[in-house]
Amino acid sequence: MVVRHHVREQPRRTKKGRSTRVRDHWRGSGSRAIASGESYHGTRSLFGDHGSGASTELTTEQRNKLPPSAFVFPEERAYPIPTIHELEEIGAVRPKASGPRHALNALQRVDQNGSLFQVSHVVATVRSRYPGVYEEWRRNRK
Repeated sequence: MVVRHHVREQPRRTKKGRSTRVRDHWRGSGSRAIASGESYHGTRSLFGDHGSGASTELTTEQRNKLPPSAFVFPEERAYPIPTIHELEEIGAVRPKASGPRHALNALQRVDQNGSLFQVSHVVATVRSRYPGVYEEWRRNRK
């Protein structure tokens, strides 16, 4: 696979008014990391191969089919963390990869936006259902 790079130079001014050249680098989808099967986020060990192209996101119809026990807060139907068995029952694509992804997503969202009460409940649920995901999130947390 050919790795393509794009380099664009832009003139910039320093504090003393001198013009400098700054390079903007970016890599397309053919980068070395993706080509070798690695993930940019270091989550390959948790979620398996990324190359199948099947989405692990739940559709609205599938989310509505989830039982209340799949949510951390069932009254609000907030933070879905379904087990693999629950995902198989609703016909989710790739349930073994989808379950840990939902757990990690819930941890990241509640860590960013939730109250201490919500964080403690989501962490407890993830630790009980997917302990490996919790440990990985804790290690990589900034």
